[in-house]
Amino acid sequence: MNLNDMHQHPKSYILKYSIPSIIAMLLTSLVTIVDGLFISNHVGKSALSALHLGLPMLYIFLGIGIMIGVGGVSLAGRALGEQHKERAINLFNQTYWTGMTLVFLLALTCSLFLLPVINWLIKDTTLQNYFIDYYRIMLIIYPFMMMNILCGMFIRAEGKPEIFMQITLIVNALNILLDYLFI
Repeated sequence: MNLNDMHQHPKSYILKYSIPSIIAMLLTSLVTIVDGLFISNHVGKSALSALHLGLPMLYIFLGIGIMIGVGGVSLAGRALGEQHKERAINLFNQTYWTGMTLVFLLALTCSLFLLPVINWLIKDTTLQNYFIDYYRIMLIIYPFMMMNILCGMFIRAEGKPEIFMQITLIVNALNILLDYLFI
């Protein structure tokens, strides 16, 4: 990234970074909408209700992933700006492994307590079954979603936001295909 060029043409750099990032965020938001459409149209209202009852769990995972990622990418970006590439790589590794460890431990904890909590919170057995079927799979997938978020932050910090947008586009297309095949 050329800092002199950035200072001379700030609007073009803002657009270069913001447009792919906004598109990636919109695409990421579409995952829940697409899943909801497939589930409501092909499985039913109870399954859609079960999906929505578990969204706070997703937001806890997202909160942890984003919190750790933003902190790590801020430090690594500063190190890159100071031309300390080795330090930036170490910060990426620390951030990545800290985030992954916490998210995997959270997924394991949620998996262990999923049945007792659901039996306590949800009395409708149909809703319980849909919830457990969906979130047993999602608790395996959430750590990988957080890996995507963490790596995406670092990819953008390296000056390549369009790469993360392309990755997000591929992941969302794969999600739609898998929804179509399995739901």
